[in-house]
Amino acid sequence: MLLPDVLPRLAEILASETESQVVTETVIALGQAWNQQAVELILNHVRVDHPNGDVRLAVAGALPNGVEDDSPCRDTVIESLITLSRDESSDVRDWACFGLGQVEASSPAAQDALAARIADSDDDTRCEALLALAKTGDPRANPALQRLIRGSKNLSPPGGAGRRRACRSRTASLARAREPGLGGRR
Repeated sequence: MLLPDVLPRLAEILASETESQVVTETVIALGQAWNQQAVELILNHVRVDHPNGDVRLAVAGALPNGVEDDSPCRDTVIESLITLSRDESSDVRDWACFGLGQVEASSPAAQDALAARIADSDDDTRCEALLALAKTGDPRANPALQRLIRGSKNLSPPGGAGRRRACRSRTASLARAREPGLGGRR
């Protein structure tokens, strides 16, 4: 079956289904399509404040997929991800921050949402927020980047030393490009 044949059926499911597990799996399937129409179906049929955490997690993971800079739904995706970045579930917040980075959200509202998450209680969320915020050039990322590069335990991603090295490596070049005293431009 081709994507154009499947999307209407998935839209029917989302429009009529109330079982959270079915909604979750449908959102995941739409996210795997990497298609703007699929993202629009999610936006039109699933609330970002859905009462089920698995549904919200699926939405956070699916929304950035297939969204380009010129996509008509890009701003709505960013607004939705900003909302999800404040979710009670750390997994949802983590994926929302990752998604904001994936769509390269750099609006003041997106930067504020990411800046709020660099002090999150969850290590993954902090790391994803920091990476996404640093990519925007927002100076609020600099102190956290410096701590990460210097090995502070206040911002260490999970997964042990290997994950910390990988996160430091990815953020080090961003920090150096933005922070005087770390070898970067003024």
